[in-house]
Amino acid sequence: MISLPATYSEIQYNGNQILQGDGTAIQKQTPYPNHALAIGKIDAISKNASPAKITLVVKYSDHVRIAYPLVINAKVFYANQDPTGNFDQYYGFISNAKITVQILNPNGILVQSFTGVTDNHGYYYQTFRIPDNSRLGTYSILISAQVGDSVDSKKLALFIQNHRQY
Repeated sequence: MISLPATYSEIQYNGNQILQGDGTAIQKQTPYPNHALAIGKIDAISKNASPAKITLVVKYSDHVRIAYPLVINAKVFYANQDPTGNFDQYYGFISNAKITVQILNPNGILVQSFTGVTDNHGYYYQTFRIPDNSRLGTYSILISAQVGDSVDSKKLALFIQNHRQY
């Protein structure tokens, strides 16, 4: 039969002690005495990552006559999902992207502005009737899309022509 020191029974009940070779018990030391040890699942890691790049793709008529409608169609995609700028692509689009449209006359004066968001398919649609008193010439359409901190914008030329005379 082996006899054990009396401290052995203490160690059985107290996991904070270590039995030394001479039969004495000492307090167990943790490697980081002032830090709590947490074991568990990491839910998320926050880091300074750049925002996902977006691509704004626009279809419109670049020649419009006075008293006729200008139609603007825009779609917003993740840039890595639509690298070629394919308007008709059916995946990689972004819903709820903020769209801003500004129409400037040939002198750079704001004529009309619109804001909105893309639908569930990343699509934005806007019409604007060219007023009867509009100046002829080259207008600018400034259109931008924003998703969080990501922005893409385009500057498009619009040629306003006389209305048809019969």
